[in-house]
Amino acid sequence: MGDAMKSTKLSADSVVKFALKYKYVLIAIAAGTILLMLPRTTSGQARDAPLTNALTSAELAGYGKLSDDSASEVKLEELLSRLEGAGEVTIALSSSGAVVMCANVSPELKLSITQAVSAYTGLSSDRIIILKARK
Repeated sequence: MGDAMKSTKLSADSVVKFALKYKYVLIAIAAGTILLMLPRTTSGQARDAPLTNALTSAELAGYGKLSDDSASEVKLEELLSRLEGAGEVTIALSSSGAVVMCANVSPELKLSITQAVSAYTGLSSDRIIILKARK
C-alpha cells in the first residue's frame, strides 16, 4: 500500500509541475475551448433563436439579387409586407445600403426585415436601416 501512495503522490507532483510549467498554454487552450462553446450571435440574438416573423428561403427564392431598377424595390416591398405585423413597407435601395420604412418596428420584426433584405440584396446588416413610418 505504501508503494501505491508514493506513485500517486509522484504522479500528482508531476501533474502540478507540468501545469505550472505550461500554465499560459493551458490557459490559452481553456479560453479557446470556452469561446468555441459560446453560441455565435447575429444582431444580438442567439444563432439558433426562433424567429416568428422570419421569411423562409422558399419565400426568398425567385426574387434575385440587387439590381439598379425600381422593380427590385417593388419586389422587396411586396415581400417584406408579407411579414406579420409589418404593414405597408417602403424601401429605398442603393448599392451601398437600404432604408426600410414600416408601421411596426418591434425588435423581432427588425431582425426579420434585416435578414430578408440582407439575403435579397447581399448587403451586410450594418448597411440596412429600418425606420418607423408615419401613420
